[in-house]
Amino acid sequence: MTSTTPKKVSSIYKAAQHASIGLEMAIAIAIGWGLGTWLDEKFNSDPWLMITGLILGVAAGFMGIIRVIRQHQRETANATPPNHDDTINHD
Repeated sequence: MTSTTPKKVSSIYKAAQHASIGLEMAIAIAIGWGLGTWLDEKFNSDPWLMITGLILGVAAGFMGIIRVIRQHQRETANATPPNHDDTINHD
């Protein structure tokens, strides 16, 4: 059995979270497009609801990106700065 340190798990979690941004954007756009297309067929309003769905999907995707960026900024602001005194030679 292997044990992982909390720091290693945290970095893996952050990497997975950042890697999922593109997938989240694509899914939001696909849902908006699909819902808009379905509503267009239901109400015979081709292509207006599909376009509206795409716009809302893109907006939802960008909101997800902004959420991840803000979360990353909060985590970075709360992190303690590294101690660089060990690498500076004061001779």
